[in-house]
Order: sequence, then C-alpha cells, then structure tokens
Amino acid sequence: MIFYNNLLRTQVRPAGKLGCCVALATFGFLISLVDVAAAAPDRTDDLPPACQPVALSVALAEGGPQAYRIVGELCLPPRGTARTVHLTVHGATYGHNYWNWSSQPAIYSYAKALTNAGYAVFDYDRIGDGQSSHPASSQISIASDAYVAHQVVQALRNGRIGGNAFQRVVLVGHSLGSYTSWEEAGKYQDVDGVILTGVSHSINTAGSQLFAADSYSAILDPRFANSGWDPGYLTTRPHTRAALFYDAHTADPAVIAQDEATKQTVAVGELQDVGATDPGSPPSYAGSIDVPVLLIDGQNDALFCASPGTSGGANCSNAATLAASERPYYGPKACLQTVIIPETGHDLNLHSTAPFTYLAALLWSDTFVGRDRAAAPCAIDK
Repeated sequence: MIFYNNLLRTQVRPAGKLGCCVALATFGFLISLVDVAAAAPDRTDDLPPACQPVALSVALAEGGPQAYRIVGELCLPPRGTARTVHLTVHGATYGHNYWNWSSQPAIYSYAKALTNAGYAVFDYDRIGDGQSSHPASSQISIASDAYVAHQVVQALRNGRIGGNAFQRVVLVGHSLGSYTSWEEAGKYQDVDGVILTGVSHSINTAGSQLFAADSYSAILDPRFANSGWDPGYLTTRPHTRAALFYDAHTADPAVIAQDEATKQTVAVGELQDVGATDPGSPPSYAGSIDVPVLLIDGQNDALFCASPGTSGGANCSNAATLAASERPYYGPKACLQTVIIPETGHDLNLHSTAPFTYLAALLWSDTFVGRDRAAAPCAIDK
C-alpha cells in the first residue's frame, strides 16, 4: 500500500504567497493538495482546541530522581474526545509554542489542525526550555530528552495527563526533536507511529557552520541575560533566525519577528549528540523503530537539505529522492513515507505552506495509526 496512492488526491490552497497549487510527490505519485477541509470532513474548523496546562515530574535518566518538571499543554478536540494523541517534541532554541503558534493559528498551529480533525495533541517545553526545569546544561543530552519523552508517553497511556488513557501515541518531532524521536522510538519502542520533520541523516555542512556561527551563550543575549543559567545554554544571535530557519518566498516577517522575540535555548550536549554518527547515537536508533514513520522536509531546508555548491545534506528535490537516501537507515517495519513541502525552509510550521505539513500528518495518521480505531498494518508496494 502506498500512502498517497488514493488518500492524498485532495487539494489544499496554501495561505500566503503561494497562490498556485503545490505538487508533492512520494514514491512516484503526484499529489495536488488544494482543500484541507475536503480531506478531513470530520473537522470542526475555526474552533480553537480545548487546551489545559500540564506539569509532570520526570527523571533525566533511568533510576534517577524525579526531581525535574516539564510544563506543557494537552489540547483536545473542540468537541468530543480522542483516542489517539500526538506527542510533539520541539527543536533547538524553540519551546512548546512552536506546535501551537499564537498568531494566525488557522495557518500556523499544528495543535489546531490536528485537534480539529479529532486527534489530541500534547506539546511541552523540553528540559532546559521555557517553563520546564533548567538543570545544569551538562545534564541535558538527547538521551535525557528521549528518556523524558518516554516518561511522557507512559503518562499519556496511563491517564496521568488529563485523566484520559490514550490508546495510541504518535511521536512527532521537529529538528532536534526528531533526533529525540529517533532515540525514544528506537530505544523504548512504546509508540504507535513516528512523524519526523526538519531532519535527515545527512546534514548540510554550510548550514551547520552557519548555525554554529550564529549561536552563542544565552547569558550574552538580552533575552536571557538575567536568567542565571550556565554558559552551556546556547541561543541564536539576534536577527539570524530568518536565514537559518526560513524560506523568504513563504515566510511572513511578522512570524519571524515573533520567533525572534520568543526564542529559547539548546544545551551544548544536545548539539554534540546531533553530530554523532557512531552506534548508539540518536540517528542510529532509526533502524530499531518498529512502527510506521513519516518524514517531512522543506525543500529549501538550509540545515538538512543539499543546495548547489554545498557538501552534505539530503536530496530534497522531491519526496522520492529523499526516500531513496533515507530508506536504508530504517527497517521494513518503519514503512517509511516521505513528503517534501516546496518553497519551505527548516521551520515547516512557521511558513504559509504549513497546512500542507498538517494535512500530510493528518492523513498519514489516519492511514497508518488510526484516529478512532487502530489502522491496518502497513505494507509498501514495490
């Protein structure tokens, strides 16, 4: 079964500067997406999700004390309940608001799009970000991030979050959160599906160097100067996020300004883990994931996609080329599906093309995980 063979023959008109239809290809199928509502007839559009704040005590390592706190929000469908929850993990220098953007939520809020379709969404600040605990930066790694996410999965399943014991959990990562998702899903094998965004197993060398040059200790930044954090917490230098994370063709300057004003941090250890490639490194866990995986990248992602004259990076010219380069890293149970969002940079949720990302996540979830009941096992036509 090819994911998009029959399901994604719907169309969506993106808000913003892309006035024409956008074609997405995966495994040889060309899909025009023009109308999100037509693809999701159960949606209750224009209603905000019902979100409630959540605080959860966690440990940073197995056997460690639950002396740390994550803060997030559980968003439920505006009407009714949900049996499947999307657990979202944000990227470096972001917080949970990446998934539930406050301005123009009809375009930029993943939580609104998925809850309007009948899913629940739980987004939270990673340890070291936002309202969650800020231990010494040396205590934070992708391994600790993955163990925290594992504890959240268990809490969602046993009803400790919102009093609802979810039957199915989809782990959704962005960028550094996708590295966390690789390790969590591969090591603990406790989720029903994985959506990865803004990532590949090949890093654009120039983009990586640009990120390094545009990062510095957060205590040197006016936003965090009085935080009291140690120098191992990093953030981006002022006015650098547009070049790092966006494609100007579909980026709104007001969104970029809000992004600059609400930026968060990343620990040095987390970034060191991103560059690791040895057995036991976060990317290596992709081969141990035993549930369906969806990978979505922006065509012009400066951090993970190849560009003319640069070394490294995945071939993001279309979904088929991305699949060809990424499939060797996954086992057959991952049933890997890929999507490329044209004219889009690293931050897929913060471009006017975001509805494409949300539609892909929604329809893939319906097909491979299930909204009200479990989906049938996946198989790929050769």
